[in-house]
Amino acid sequence: MNVTGELRYYLGGEYATLRYTETRSSMSIDIVLVPAPHRGQGIGSGLIARVLLLADLTQRPVFVDARPIGTSGEAALERLVTYYQSFGFEETGRGLTVVHMRRPAAADPAAVADGARRILEPRRVSVAPEATKGARSR
Repeated sequence: MNVTGELRYYLGGEYATLRYTETRSSMSIDIVLVPAPHRGQGIGSGLIARVLLLADLTQRPVFVDARPIGTSGEAALERLVTYYQSFGFEETGRGLTVVHMRRPAAADPAAVADGARRILEPRRVSVAPEATKGARSR
C-alpha cells in the first residue's frame, strides 16, 4: 500500500510544496519546491522536518533522491547532498545527476516526542517596520 501526501506552505500568492510517499515500511520525500524569492528562510527545512517527524513517530526510514531542479552541475548537487545530510541522510548510491540518500528510522522515542514539541510549536513571525507604516494605532 502506497499513500502519497503533500504539505503546502502559503507564501502570500504562491506556495512552497513538499510531496512525499508512505509505505508500511518506509517513507520517501519525492519533491520539495520553494519559490526562489523565499529560499534560504527555512521554509523547505520546516516542511522536511514535519515529514521526518511522521517517519520518526512511526519508526520508518526515509529515502530521498537528491537532484537539483533548475540548476545543474556538481556544485549544485553537492550543496543539495550537504543540505540533506544536515537532516541525518546518508548517501546510498550516486549517478551523474542524482544522489540516492537514506535516513534511518528513529531509535529513541523520547527524543522523537521532544522533537515533536519543538517542531509543532507555533512560530512567531516578525513584521518588518515598513509593513506597519500607515497602520492605525488603537
